Amino acid sequence: MPDKKNTHPTNTTKDKGEVTPTVALVCAMGSIHSLFFKTLHTHWNAKGSRFLAVHEFTEKQYGSLLLELDNLAERLRALDTIAPTDMETLTQASILREDHLDVYDASKLCRHLADSHTNVSNTYENFIKKLGDEHPVSADLFTQLAAHHEKVAWMYKSLID
Repeated sequence: MPDKKNTHPTNTTKDKGEVTPTVALVCAMGSIHSLFFKTLHTHWNAKGSRFLAVHEFTEKQYGSLLLELDNLAERLRALDTIAPTDMETLTQASILREDHLDVYDASKLCRHLADSHTNVSNTYENFIKKLGDEHPVSADLFTQLAAHHEKVAWMYKSLID
């Protein structure tokens, strides 16, 4: 039987309102995984007068999201926890709902991504408050990432016609 310390946490603790660094990190990984695919959808399918700007911006963003996933996974490993890699766990852990977008208008897609980045940033700010001084390294990581997502949300809003 595997050592429970080395496996990723379930959503049980998160559902009870308790936030540990590992629960927050798994939730963040799920959310960034969802955001990655939303960004790819926009990159591949956006239409309209802003296509080229949106296409180039989303290309930079999905690269940035992959780096964020790597940083979150490495933080989990530093806490002696296995980073989740299965789609079911990541989807369940995400604060973002899975969308089956039939939207291709670049401005609408940018609005959707701006809202998603804002939701992620707000979630990270909540994690920072709950982790507080007891977990300064994880709280610091979420502080840096929250600021990044605020900036990206603003940039997506700037692309809207």
